[in-house]
Amino acid sequence: MNTALPPETHLAIESLALDLNDQLRSAATGRAEQTFGLSCSVLVVPLGLVLLVMFILGVRSPIAIGIAALVCLLLGVVFSTFAAQRARQTSMTTIYQEQIEPQIGPFLNMHAITRFQFDQAARQVLPSEAHLMAFMNPTDEIHNDPLKE
Repeated sequence: MNTALPPETHLAIESLALDLNDQLRSAATGRAEQTFGLSCSVLVVPLGLVLLVMFILGVRSPIAIGIAALVCLLLGVVFSTFAAQRARQTSMTTIYQEQIEPQIGPFLNMHAITRFQFDQAARQVLPSEAHLMAFMNPTDEIHNDPLKE
């Protein structure tokens, strides 16, 4: 199959791919930041409980209290980072399925191109670290032609 696209179609793909990637990036980043902030806020409760238990048990050493607080903070940041990463991945998949993919189908029909052609042209435009790249089909043309399914 000849995958050469007319210049106007290539420009339309470029514009759409960049726009969709920006939508995906901003939504996923917003969700990750929200989750990280919430996780760090919730971290205050276990930290307070640990310090309260230490106080009740009679630990009065500032060094022991400082080390316990530091360990709790580090564990909380690790947990918050993990939670934010999971939220970003989950939200990217959800946003792609609910918002991005429905925009691609009509575009393909309007320009009479296959998903393979769209992905191939978008790969040339998007940076390698673009979020949209994670949802692009492999380069196997047979599996990407929606008309053959």
